[in-house]
Amino acid sequence: MRKPMIAVVLSSLLALAVANLGVAGSGPRLNGTFEMTGKVGDNDIGVPVGTETTDTYVFKSTCGGSGGCAKVSLSRKSGNRNLKSTLSRKAPGVYKGVEGPAPYVCVDPIGTKGQFTGSHKVTVTKAKKGKATKITDKLAIHITGCNETFEEGTMKGSLAR
Repeated sequence: MRKPMIAVVLSSLLALAVANLGVAGSGPRLNGTFEMTGKVGDNDIGVPVGTETTDTYVFKSTCGGSGGCAKVSLSRKSGNRNLKSTLSRKAPGVYKGVEGPAPYVCVDPIGTKGQFTGSHKVTVTKAKKGKATKITDKLAIHITGCNETFEEGTMKGSLAR
């Protein structure tokens, strides 16, 4: 009776260890430079909905090995800004995080100094050999210190290098 019980316990522990290894590297690796194009969504800044934008996203994985990391750093180049954030994996190929706060020059009243934070939801839409090659991002900007308060948009892009 004792030997079968030990075998069951050891089998359970082994299954749990293997399952945890699968979760640690689940999903494709999000790493490298992505050239992004986007469309402005709802906003109170006065930018017409559908206006196209371009950004460069640079991801750096923070774990060794292969597969998705629990955390990924993001450097987003938008115009003359280089914004940094850390994204956390919420599901295989899905990362969320907040950038900022960062300085912002208000449109209303013009020139007033405000600040913004950006909420990201990055989703890997295509991968090759375990590496992300195409992504989307739902980006929401929250502005304080100005009469304008928000801008939403969607971005999509491909691995450039």
